[in-house]
Amino acid sequence: MSENEPEKPKKGWCWLQWSVTLVALLFLAAYFMPVSKEISVKAVQMKGCSNARQIIGLLLAYASDHEGHYPDFGKDPSKLTSNEVFRDLIRAMAADGLIIDETIFSCPQSPFVGDKNLGQAPGFNQALQPGENHWMMVSGLGNDSPSRTPVVLENAAEVVWPPKWLPYKEEPSKSFIQRLLSLGRLSPRGRSWKNKKIIICLNDASAEPVSLKEKDGLMHLSDSYLNSIAVPPSGFQILDIAVETPGHPRHHKD
Repeated sequence: MSENEPEKPKKGWCWLQWSVTLVALLFLAAYFMPVSKEISVKAVQMKGCSNARQIIGLLLAYASDHEGHYPDFGKDPSKLTSNEVFRDLIRAMAADGLIIDETIFSCPQSPFVGDKNLGQAPGFNQALQPGENHWMMVSGLGNDSPSRTPVVLENAAEVVWPPKWLPYKEEPSKSFIQRLLSLGRLSPRGRSWKNKKIIICLNDASAEPVSLKEKDGLMHLSDSYLNSIAVPPSGFQILDIAVETPGHPRHHKD
């Protein structure tokens, strides 16, 4: 090519090349999106397990100073909620600086979240008001109970033994106005995770997401899991969470 000959303009991508590239990107996005969601679910479950283990750690520390008993000892379980037991735990542990707020008593994606206000010492009566605690607790246990005994577990739809949970339900997409109108509303309690699991923490401070099976519209613990754990002692009860009721919002008093 001579020096005076003009350069030919470079051709850009044609529509076919752009179309192929776009299809490839969409395919990759569709392939990796479920994987990303699964990783996200496992990540938040790990945080929930960490919270449950910390609760067990505090219960064991409490028991070491109270002849091996957990805070529900000597109380009528039929009149107790897990909120009340954990509030007694906070009273004992906050004095030593082992707990400063209610964070560990919640769980990622739970509607039950503390306001991080314990109230004034020594009563800490604002701690874990209704709607501020995610975790149920099995009564009648102590640090000498079998290590494979369930102690702390996510709130259930049916508070019986073995407990039952609701299947995960994808929230329908909402418009901006609908999201504004639904602000402050609590999601249904007792809902299992999207991967059909629920977090249970045992007396040895091990916590894990446990697989559930669906039957009659509810999620159940499998027979193999129930056979792998220690049955709670005779006379035990599952201490339910305290929740807000319509017309009765949280009321703090010290």
